Amino acid sequence: MEEKSVVTMTYQTPCGELLLGTNSGALIQADWVDGWHEATVRARLNRYLGNPEFISGTDPVLQETASQLDDYFAGNGGRLTFRFGFSGRNSRPRSGMP
Repeated sequence: MEEKSVVTMTYQTPCGELLLGTNSGALIQADWVDGWHEATVRARLNRYLGNPEFISGTDPVLQETASQLDDYFAGNGGRLTFRFGFSGRNSRPRSGMP
C-alpha cells in the first residue's frame, strides 16, 4: 500500500528550478516549479494517491536524486539511475500482454 504523503524539495538546475517529490521510496514527481502544468500534475497525484499530504523536506530518495543531478549537470555522470514510481492507468501492467 502506498504512503499517504509526498515528500517534496526544490532543486536548482542550470535550466530552472525543479520540484522533486517522492512516495513509497520512489521518485514520483520532477516538474518545473514555474511550469504551466504544475496544477495538473498536482491534481493527478491527488487523484491517484488519494489526496496525500505534501510535505516539504528531504529523504534518501531525494538526496540520491539531487546527488545524481549534481553529477549530471557538472558533466561528471552519465546515467541517472534513481527509481521512478508511476501512477495512473497507463503505468499498470496490462493483462494478456506479452
